[in-house]
Amino acid sequence: MTRHRTLTLLAGSLLCGSMAAASPAQAHGAHEHGVTYLDVILDGSVLAIDLRGAGHHLAGFEHAPETGEQLEAWQATIDGLGDAGALFVLPPQAGCSLQSADVTPPAAQAASASGADAHAHDTADHDRHEHGRDHGHHHDHGHKHGNGHAKDHGHRHGGDHPAHPDEDKGDGDGHGHAADWQARYRFECRDASQLTSIEVGLFTAFPAHEEVRYQRFSDGGQDGGTLRAGRTRLPLR
Repeated sequence: MTRHRTLTLLAGSLLCGSMAAASPAQAHGAHEHGVTYLDVILDGSVLAIDLRGAGHHLAGFEHAPETGEQLEAWQATIDGLGDAGALFVLPPQAGCSLQSADVTPPAAQAASASGADAHAHDTADHDRHEHGRDHGHHHDHGHKHGNGHAKDHGHRHGGDHPAHPDEDKGDGDGHGHAADWQARYRFECRDASQLTSIEVGLFTAFPAHEEVRYQRFSDGGQDGGTLRAGRTRLPLR
């Protein structure tokens, strides 16, 4: 298989838009706090970037949002990862335009997040209702059984004991990819010969970053490196 054919297949994997398929970024290694992984593919006029990182340094937690503050942080992470122009600053002479930016939160957590806001409102209503009962009844308002113990209704509010500890269970292979945030970006460039580097803005957008580790694929070959705060330029040639 020629190098160009290999590059085209890699680009196709990134540009197909299916986050369910394994991406090159998953080959970087284990789920790691403070580290985001990038795969950067330059194929002709197309620049594709695949991102994967832990919620620990992107959202600030690694479970489904349970409070209003966490819901705001969750949405801010989606918005921040979706701001491709701030995360990846390209040379203006290359004439690149963003074609797509797809952000995918951790699968299991995202399923829970959709109901978290409604749960927060239900909790507030419940608390107001209980407060009203307290004014009218000075005795324990739990349902009593024959053994004298109050009935436990089987749910808790206000985050007394979070059901999801601040950790992920991973994807069964120890890599924790199921708990990672992922994003895919696609740019079209008028003059790709001027596309010499990317100024990576992840350290500004998400200050808890320690490192960004990247792999780069182009007609010139494949290599990689590590970016840190103060050294944020990713060379493309």
